[in-house]
Amino acid sequence: AGMAATVISRLLGLPAASILGVTVAAGSFIPRLGVLIGGLPIMLLAAGFEGIGSASMAVALVVALQVVDTVVMVRVIERRTLSVGPAASVASVFIGAALYGIVGAGIALLVAAMTIAMTPDE
Repeated sequence: AGMAATVISRLLGLPAASILGVTVAAGSFIPRLGVLIGGLPIMLLAAGFEGIGSASMAVALVVALQVVDTVVMVRVIERRTLSVGPAASVASVFIGAALYGIVGAGIALLVAAMTIAMTPDE
């Protein structure tokens, strides 16, 4: 989403296109509406610098980017994710924190997910 936003910003002639792409990329971590929130500066700068025609083009492109992110990317990612139950998550974080502190808590969930992924399905 960030690269596409950078290209959109450059096509619209906006200043700091790379920074605008980074804001969209950072916003894309917010589920469901992140690209729209991250794309808000693009839309506002297009309205301020380039006028209403460019602003409407920016809105259309950011909304299209949001739709692609929500419909396509989320479905592809959700198909390949592994579900770790809440009890396993909490237990692994507590055990990791008790054994190795804050680093152990951070690594524990990854170890739990790898363990679940490596166990054969019956």
